[in-house]
Amino acid sequence: MNCKLLTAAALAITLVGCASTSTKPTAKVEPSIEPFNEVVISYTPTNYALVTKYTGRGATGLGNLGGLLGPLGLLAAVAIDQAVEAGVASKNLERTEALDKTIKGKAADWDVNRVQAEYIGAKIAQETGAQVKLLARASTASGVAAPAALADKQARVELESVTGYGAVGTTDSFKPIVITKYSVQVGNPARVVLGQELVTFQPANEETYMTWAGVLADAEKVPAMAQRQLRQHADKINTELLAAWQRAKLKANAPAASAPSSEQKVAAVQ
Repeated sequence: MNCKLLTAAALAITLVGCASTSTKPTAKVEPSIEPFNEVVISYTPTNYALVTKYTGRGATGLGNLGGLLGPLGLLAAVAIDQAVEAGVASKNLERTEALDKTIKGKAADWDVNRVQAEYIGAKIAQETGAQVKLLARASTASGVAAPAALADKQARVELESVTGYGAVGTTDSFKPIVITKYSVQVGNPARVVLGQELVTFQPANEETYMTWAGVLADAEKVPAMAQRQLRQHADKINTELLAAWQRAKLKANAPAASAPSSEQKVAAVQ
């Protein structure tokens, strides 16, 4: 199957037998960004999840459903269909908690979200010379709060990333799922100038598992897989952000158009 960039709606149809990545805007995006000299990168500490009957809808409904199950159930909450029987939802939460606990107990490098934030920050600092600060925040439980105001020449990158394994049915194998939601904000009051949701399901060259026990047995390998996929998401974010920054810098440095002189006005009339 020829796997291309998919919309979230098409992703559910194409999940079986296909490594897929979807991208969609998460907010109405402003057309421009101001040059900045300070960037705050806000990220959520890593949570891992396991889901049966994954529908391919990415992080849709992240706040509303995630709050019912707590931060460890974020991916489980958003990935199951609301019509799925309660037993599947309960099993998803139980396995999510077990996988998260096992990974964090065995792998020293489990906080891959911080690694992703550091990678984005290092690239921004290198390319723009801006001062970069990292800020860990709790996962959202009931929607997204209004962004705080930003000072002049300051920008904020908000990241919310989740890693897990999902199966589209009870007899399907478990495949990697990596989701990154991000937004870039500037101004006072703060406004979103860039934003997307990146969803990767069944990436090429990554292991899949026929059973839940297989996933759990290989728990120590999950952070390395997550870092590889989150690095690809980070590269997409950096490419878009830095391109917007370069356009803003060129615009800010462009000479202002001067008003026509009286002689030019007379010549135009003649």
